[in-house]
Amino acid sequence: MMMQIGDTVVSTELVERFFSCDLDACLGACCIEGDAGAPITQEEYEQLKKVLPEVWDDLLPRAREQITESGVGYLDPEGELVTQIIDGKNCVFSCYLPGGKCICAIEKPMARDA
Repeated sequence: MMMQIGDTVVSTELVERFFSCDLDACLGACCIEGDAGAPITQEEYEQLKKVLPEVWDDLLPRAREQITESGVGYLDPEGELVTQIIDGKNCVFSCYLPGGKCICAIEKPMARDA
């Protein structure tokens, strides 16, 4: 079935199905694909700045350079606040586990415990 949201028609599966990330299948593709960083609120931007010292050593060297030069976020072409990206793809908070799985550096301590 379909429903209309504003001017857009979408499948009712959008609200009927539960989404669960399958990190083992996608290897963290959402952290490395796209033309902008993850959308964030101003409050989240401030929180990211606060946790930065705790995750700094887990960040990619190029991510540390980008954050030093430009901060943790920026306004994208649509005027939305998003996280910085590096090399046109990786969110600056992306880090890689053995085997190539990409996770958020903020979630890395939880991944170690799992």
